[in-house]
Amino acid sequence: AMARLGYIPHVFARLHTRFESPAAALVAIGLLNVGGIFLGKGAIEPITDMCAMMLTLTYVLCSVTVLRIRRQGAAEHFRVPGGAILIWLGGIGAALMAAVALISPFWEQPGVVPLEWRLLGAWGLIGALVWFSWVRRAPRL
Repeated sequence: AMARLGYIPHVFARLHTRFESPAAALVAIGLLNVGGIFLGKGAIEPITDMCAMMLTLTYVLCSVTVLRIRRQGAAEHFRVPGGAILIWLGGIGAALMAAVALISPFWEQPGVVPLEWRLLGAWGLIGALVWFSWVRRAPRL
């Protein structure tokens, strides 16, 4: 879907003729996974920590987005058992988990910028470069 919208190269949009799956995307992910094996056990913890940081922040953003959309009058599309209270509690809980995930690498490695933060910075820089290069090529995004 992202390739069809122009966010990533179009080669990833092609589907396998027999299985109707995105074959190029599956091969690329498989190659990245095999390459990850060679990074060793030392890479697992920083990558897992980065995922925890970003997933919890994503949940906070989703909670805020649902609250804003519901406030604008589209509550029927975002029904939640417990209503807005449960959305708020989920968002606050995720924010606390995100804070712990973001701060905990500093407890484990005092006095230095943790590897997780350096990796997040590099990943963010790569993301910004890709985004800005794509925006110039496809202003509709």
